[in-house]
Amino acid sequence: MQTLNVQSWSGNHKVKVRKNGVGVLNQDASNLFTCGHCHSLALAVNKLTGWKMFAVGDEHYSPQHFIMYCPPLKDYIDVNGPKAVSRYKRLASRLLEEFDPTEIDQLEFYKEPDPEMAEPFAKALLIKLSVEHDIDIPAVRELVSKPRPRRKKKIVNKV
Repeated sequence: MQTLNVQSWSGNHKVKVRKNGVGVLNQDASNLFTCGHCHSLALAVNKLTGWKMFAVGDEHYSPQHFIMYCPPLKDYIDVNGPKAVSRYKRLASRLLEEFDPTEIDQLEFYKEPDPEMAEPFAKALLIKLSVEHDIDIPAVRELVSKPRPRRKKKIVNKV
């Protein structure tokens, strides 16, 4: 397991990535991707799936958080899973707009986006959604381990 030290506006975050390249979605990862690198995670999910990014913010169009729309669930997601809009209801009631990923560099007050750093956590999020909600997500299909069917024991009658 590899530990990454990632800086965001809320401080230094120690996040873990497994040897298979999939991130660990724990409290440190949740803090990182809700307090400073949500745009990096949204870009990584967009790159893997093509799902649309949305900015949640105030009436002056100052994005406070980035979320993604998950078509199979028909819901908005962030690092903490579905129901992202309800978690940010105070902000979402003001603004929820589709965000063009090519405009991410124009954001003020955000750290430089790092979708490569976020990709292992995007994969972990997609795997979690795939397993918990029984949806097929092609980008992580090969990473989702399905239970193997049990083999029937051969019964041999000895005479």
